[in-house]
Amino acid sequence: MNKIYINILLFTTLVSATPNGFDLEKEQKKLSTKVFNNYDKNHDKRLSFQEFKQFSKEMKEKEQLKRANSLIKKCDQDGNGIIELTETTIEKDFRNFSRKNLQNSCPLPQMFIKRMDKNNDKTITREEIIASMSQPIEMIQPPFPMERVKKPTEHLKRFKERLEGCDKNKDKEISLIELTSVGCFMTSDTFLEYSPDPKKSFKIAEIKKAPKDETMNELEQMLELCDQDKNKEITLLEVTSKKCRMSSDDFLRSDRDKNELLSIEEFKMMLNPTPKQQKFTVEKNMPVEAQINIAYGMCDSNRDHKLSKEEAKSCELSLDIFNKFDGDKSGTIERNDLENMRLMREFELVDNNENKELDLEEFAERMGSRCRVF
Repeated sequence: MNKIYINILLFTTLVSATPNGFDLEKEQKKLSTKVFNNYDKNHDKRLSFQEFKQFSKEMKEKEQLKRANSLIKKCDQDGNGIIELTETTIEKDFRNFSRKNLQNSCPLPQMFIKRMDKNNDKTITREEIIASMSQPIEMIQPPFPMERVKKPTEHLKRFKERLEGCDKNKDKEISLIELTSVGCFMTSDTFLEYSPDPKKSFKIAEIKKAPKDETMNELEQMLELCDQDKNKEITLLEVTSKKCRMSSDDFLRSDRDKNELLSIEEFKMMLNPTPKQQKFTVEKNMPVEAQINIAYGMCDSNRDHKLSKEEAKSCELSLDIFNKFDGDKSGTIERNDLENMRLMREFELVDNNENKELDLEEFAERMGSRCRVF
């Protein structure tokens, strides 16, 4: 074959394979049409809300599966199809990772795997990851929620596990350089609790107690941050400082004797409000969707993931709004009601001519790009 002809043929093939020779809009339209026809069960060239719900449900499932597979691919170092606790990232390391490092490392702190691990086998499967993506919205906690570990032995065990990760040369001893390295993220103050001489290492096995900052309870930790002059009274200036990070509203609400100081008892009440102090009122000038979402998160006092009429009334949510979103008229707002609300809102945005149905043009215009998961 003529050499020139072969070169022309190769050039033509390459041009046709380039983005300029690929009609993206046309291909997206073809995919949108295929997906649309698949969910148009009665073949009337329209998608009802129920058909749209089925599309959204299956799209969400496919997206969750894609995200779970991506997470396993990044974290599963031994290729056994599950993520083990040892393959995830210690919390302190995670907080100090750069964005560049996270792109090449497992983006999953150990505290997350503990939440996902339903059978407590220190591993998470693809199914457990997907289940965690669909967990009910948790009630928003009081200020500064902290993990409480009651047993001193648990503090000590956790601290020793961290030290084993800091022991770079695996000699079962920790030097000042190892403890304060980028991979360990501990301070020289912690080191001096175990070795008075900065030049001498200490043995992990000989440690009898966890460092002071780990064994402090929640109140002690917050006092350490907020009571900067250590006089057991906290001023407004101290409460609103960069270290304490609380608001003047918290301060004024907790200053019961109005002496412009918080005693230890008042400070304790601020950290752990009583049910009476936790009363929350929904802002009436917010969009109704925001009101019902906030009420569901803030007013579910028994944490059963249902908002009853009594709970809605306690935070002054309008009964009209409550009834509007109680889709199954069960007397409670549940997660499926909120999901239904979100889908209805999305359906209305796509339905340009407001005829309560979606034609192919409406579907392709707004949903076409999302069909790529199919």
